[in-house]
Amino acid sequence: MNDTSVAEFRSIETLDPTTITLYPDRVVIRLGDGGAREPRVVPISELARVKVRTLFGISSLVLKTTEGRTVVADLLERSQAQSAKDQIDRLIVLSAAAPEDEAATEPDVVENAVA
Repeated sequence: MNDTSVAEFRSIETLDPTTITLYPDRVVIRLGDGGAREPRVVPISELARVKVRTLFGISSLVLKTTEGRTVVADLLERSQAQSAKDQIDRLIVLSAAAPEDEAATEPDVVENAVA
């Protein structure tokens, strides 16, 4: 599992916002509920479709998985929600193009191979 985040998006709430953090292998959604719930983690490999829905000026990011599960995060401004969608779509493409052997893509293995 890769712990270096690619991007983070925050909802429009000033106090206790929902955050969406993108990693190369997963999307982590922390709902703005005071930390009462565990974050929702959706592996990139399980994402089938990502959509942005806007109603009354509030945009939601809708993540549909290959298992039929839907995860919704009420987010932010339309432009930021679209940016999050675009980056997730890019991660899906990169994940599909990545080699099956994840150990070969780890930075320390690559550095050792070059050195």
